[in-house]
Formats: sequence, C-alpha cells, structure tokens
Amino acid sequence: MTVIDKILNEWSFRCHDGIVDINNPDKKIILDEILKEFNIDETNLINEGDETYDKVIKNALKIEEIPQVQDSYELGKDTNVNGEDAKIFKALYSVIPPKKGKEIDTAGSKGTGNGEISMYWLFNYQPGHTAQGTQGGGKPDLNIDGVGVEVKAYDSSRITLGRFASDKANINLLNTLFGLDALVSTIDKTEGKDKKASSLNFSRSDISRAFNTLQDFSGNADLRELATKYPLINSIYSKVDDLIQQLGLQSNFTAADAAGTLLKRILITKFKEKPGFGGYIVNISENGDLKYTQITEDKVRKIDNEKVLENTFINQGSIIINPEELLK
Repeated sequence: MTVIDKILNEWSFRCHDGIVDINNPDKKIILDEILKEFNIDETNLINEGDETYDKVIKNALKIEEIPQVQDSYELGKDTNVNGEDAKIFKALYSVIPPKKGKEIDTAGSKGTGNGEISMYWLFNYQPGHTAQGTQGGGKPDLNIDGVGVEVKAYDSSRITLGRFASDKANINLLNTLFGLDALVSTIDKTEGKDKKASSLNFSRSDISRAFNTLQDFSGNADLRELATKYPLINSIYSKVDDLIQQLGLQSNFTAADAAGTLLKRILITKFKEKPGFGGYIVNISENGDLKYTQITEDKVRKIDNEKVLENTFINQGSIIINPEELLK
C-alpha cells in the first residue's frame, strides 16, 4: 500500500458516508488535516512515487506488492537500516533501473549506481515520506520530500556530479585562461605541452600553470604599453582583466589560490542544481549504513582553496569530487 492509498483509506474512513469528494468543502477540510498529519503538501501528491522504480523493485524481489518500511528513518540524520528493512535494503542495493526504452530486467544505465533504488524504497515506502528518481539533465539522483539527494556508495571515494558544459559563465573564464596559456606556450615553445588542456579537460597542474601564465602576462608592463597601440593585444588584456575582476583576485594572487577560486565557482554552480542547496550527499553501504552531508552555499564558499584543488577533478566535461575530504 502506497502513501496515497493510505491517505485515501483514511480520508474515506473519516467521511461520514465513506465517499471522498475534493469538491465538498467539509470533506476537503478532512483531507487537509490528514495531509498535515502525514507532513505532505497537497501539491506533492501528484509526484508521489516513481513507476519505473516500483517496477524494478517488484521485478528484483519477485513480488506483486512492494513491502512497507517497518522502522522510522529521518532524512539527513545518520543512521543504520535495521531488522526486516535491512534485508530488503540489501536485496535492492545493487539493483539499477534499465536504460530508457529497455525492459525492466535489462542492465541499468551508467547514471545510476549502487544504493539509489534502496534509498528510494526506504523513503517512498515509509509513511509520511515521498521519493522519486530524478536522474538526467543535471538533476540529483533522487528527490525525497522535495529535497535533492545524491547517492554515493561506500565502495567509492569519488562521486561524479555530472557535466558542466551548460555553465557558460565559468566556461568562458576557463576559455580565456587556457586560450591565453595555449597562445603563450606556442610563442614560447614550452616543452612538455604536447597534450593541450582545455576548459572541459584539465588537471590541477594544468590550471595552476595556466594561472601562472596569466599572472605573468597581466603584470607585464611592456605588453600593457603595447596594448594601447595594438587592438589585438588590448582585447586579450580586456579578457584577462575581466577574469581577474570576476574572481575577485588581488594583484599579488597566487596561482593555486586563483585556481581554487575558479573551481569553487564551478562547484557552487553545480551544487546549486545537484543536489541543490539544502540537499544531501548520502554515503550508503550495502549493510544499510547511511551517512549524510548537507550541501549549503555557505559551506561550499568556506572550503579552503587548496582543499578544492586536491579534491576536485575535471574530466571530459564532468566534475568529479572526493566528498568526504572536500566537505568535511
């Protein structure tokens, strides 16, 4: 029995004639009271559950009706799933949804990993809670009670937040940074740079070196003098100065600090949508250990730039982080 089934049964029971009617003012008052008891906003009812996930669970467990969660678990509170709940949680831990348009019992997509179906079941089939799978398009893995939740398995130290190619503002800054670096290295014939870094694929050493180049270029008085005579050089300096201004860098900035600042901007933009500020990254084990980290803009802004550099990676346009080290 789903949460909606329970609400409808309770609503029918409390109506004097057993008939529910949303257009009856007296009966609508009864429904409002029940929703309040279940801690559910009326608009959330249309989003209750996820048909594909439900089918996957039924197929995996070989059942017709999905069992209800027996114990009580609070979103955001570290806990351990126990009793009969732990058995179902473990059985669903490695289960993943199929690719779009494929049969339920086929292999799942790379976008879904261990623990997501377990987490969905734990909250969607617990009274007073709702959950949906929301993968794709930069969204978090799950939406639980209106809050974004990104799931990470204990057996992996890193988590992929997804691609950031739509982050045009920061992509433009990276293009300026690596464009200047490529130009200068070509003129100087810098050794060891056969593999060019780009805005969507770079290492810590790449971005640090690029900021060293930018700092040298920015502080070159002779070139700045030439910029007054040559429009091309002046255009380059305009972009460089704009990058420095947008990052709020002081004249004596270090390459590491500047690199950390830019990566942090990228993280803030990504975290805003996945899992969303106020949402969670939850670390899940097969045995039902749940460890939450809440994501807030203030927390991300306070991360030390060196820690950002050590625990943030850009590969083929995707942001990869080590959340335990980055956010602790």
